[in-house]
Amino acid sequence: MRILMFVAACLLVAAPAQASDHHEPAPTLEDTFPDYEPKLTPDTLFDYRPGLALAMPQPGTVGELLRAYLLASEQARDEPGQWEDGDIVLGADPREYVPSEAELIAAELGNRLAALAGDPAAGEALAAAGVGSMELRYATFLFRHVDVMGSSRYFYASPPQDMSVTLSAE
Repeated sequence: MRILMFVAACLLVAAPAQASDHHEPAPTLEDTFPDYEPKLTPDTLFDYRPGLALAMPQPGTVGELLRAYLLASEQARDEPGQWEDGDIVLGADPREYVPSEAELIAAELGNRLAALAGDPAAGEALAAAGVGSMELRYATFLFRHVDVMGSSRYFYASPPQDMSVTLSAE
């Protein structure tokens, strides 16, 4: 009888341990943050600074694009960005480069011109604008975002990266 009572006591003590083996599934990201929408598109200048869409020149021809780029490049040299302490809690690096509006505009226009390199129609337009061949040297930026759960989405720019592109009327 004593052995039977001992076995029964062991079973009672073991029962809660067996019940605890059945765990509730861990909450998912969707359970914890039901309003969260991941960003699935590449990060762009207009994610980083949406207001620049209004300030960005919209040249109609390759010649106008080139003139806008040259003007923006000159302005970017006069108005450089700056380094600031980054807010690491919000996904920033310890030091973050914050480009000026002029730098961002010059970079976007430079990227648009670079996209035309090797395009025969753009070459004809350059020839019509009196440009035979031209090497563009400009700074460009990469953009990234960090989703800080319970806070917001933050965008950051890379330090300036040197680009070189040759435009040719040929």
